[in-house]
Amino acid sequence: MKSLLGKLPLEFYGVVGYCLAIVALGELFIYLKTTTNVLFLLAFPIIFVAITQSTRMYAPMIGALFLVSLRVVFNNAKDLPISLASLGVLAAILSIFFEIIYRDNISRKQAEESLRQAYATLERRVEERTIELSMSKTSLETEIDERKRTEEELRHASVKMRDWANELEQRNHEITLLNEMGDLLQLCQTSQETYSVAAKFAQQLFPGQAGAWGIINASRTFVETVVAWSDLTAQDRIFSPDDCWALRRGHPHLADAESRLMCAHFNQKSPAYSLCVPMMAQGEALGILYLWRTDQAGTLPLPFTDAHQNLAVTLAERVSLALVNLNLRESLRNQAIRDPLTGLFNRRYMEETLERELYRATRRKVTLAVIMFDIDHFKTFNDLHGHAAGDLVLRGIGDVLRTETRAEDITCRYGGEEFFVILPDISQEHALERAERLRTQIKQLNMRYDDRSLGAITVSLGIAIFPQHGLAGEALIKAADEALYDAKRAGRNRLEIAPDAN
Repeated sequence: MKSLLGKLPLEFYGVVGYCLAIVALGELFIYLKTTTNVLFLLAFPIIFVAITQSTRMYAPMIGALFLVSLRVVFNNAKDLPISLASLGVLAAILSIFFEIIYRDNISRKQAEESLRQAYATLERRVEERTIELSMSKTSLETEIDERKRTEEELRHASVKMRDWANELEQRNHEITLLNEMGDLLQLCQTSQETYSVAAKFAQQLFPGQAGAWGIINASRTFVETVVAWSDLTAQDRIFSPDDCWALRRGHPHLADAESRLMCAHFNQKSPAYSLCVPMMAQGEALGILYLWRTDQAGTLPLPFTDAHQNLAVTLAERVSLALVNLNLRESLRNQAIRDPLTGLFNRRYMEETLERELYRATRRKVTLAVIMFDIDHFKTFNDLHGHAAGDLVLRGIGDVLRTETRAEDITCRYGGEEFFVILPDISQEHALERAERLRTQIKQLNMRYDDRSLGAITVSLGIAIFPQHGLAGEALIKAADEALYDAKRAGRNRLEIAPDAN
């Protein structure tokens, strides 16, 4: 009942109440026929106003119900005041009851409105917080992804830096080896020393790899392997320059076993990979550096990289430059110590070498012989045939000296038509035999100039032996010169030995 009354609108009670109040006033005038009920008439407005102020819109309805009940309940007017008092109290109690219901309804609706607003506010805050959390989650996920990407980039950068550091360390090691090799190459005095130094450092620069150095001969008809640091079964030791693609092109050539451009100097047992680098100097190929890798226990080796190729080119350039410098030094040295016409050593070199060979003979306690000779009547020969023919004879005698002497012998052009030969570690008997053979070989020269024979060429020879004919170089030269003049005075075309120093 309480909830039903609370659901009806207040305007409904007001309309019904005022309608019933009009009916009640009519009924009131019927019962107020005597003056004794005047007090009730006066009291009714006061009660009505009091009830109305306390019960608001419900009071008119309650008053109307009260007045209507007078006719139904009471038939005697004299009991009306008592009944009115009792019913007034009842009306007041009922008014208080309905006031409590009304206020409770109002309070509940206000509480419901507050709860609805609070719920709406809570939902809004939850939604806002959800959006914030969603945005925070997205931001956090983005940050996590960014951090992961940064960590991955840092890892790659670290790996790359480590690789760069290793590569830089390798390059520094290679540069150190190249500089050390360059210093040693500058000290080499022969081509063979140069090849040995180049092979040693090539092994260090290309560890675990097979390789060799090849040099083109003077006539440029073939390439000869001068030094290798591996088994040469995979390639030919001597081959034509046309067999190498690198020498044809003048550039490095990289090939593998499957390639049709494998160099022909690799035989039927071709390596898995090969790298040929020409040794270029002043636009001309001096030789070739070739490296190769073969299968090891059925395992395919790694191919040559660009770094290997660049290193091989640098190595070949260094060795080429060293060979050019060596050849230049040798050429300048030959110009300084050799006679340009005959190709024999000159007088200055002979005097320096004689002192060195005398010291060596003294230390070893062995003998040494010197031979001095000149061409008989050479001035008359020049006057008769000309200086060009005379130069031809001098070159012919130089050829005889190169073919008829040992490798350790030193042959020199002393000056003009005079020649000098140093024979280390030889006895007097063998020195005489050598001198006699030289005389006969020179005499047998059949030289022609301008399609005419130059006749027989004869020489007179003087021999001196260390230590019996002198202990110093100057003494030996003087003794050999005196023996030469003895041969001339004895009729020329002969040899004489110097008398003992005693």
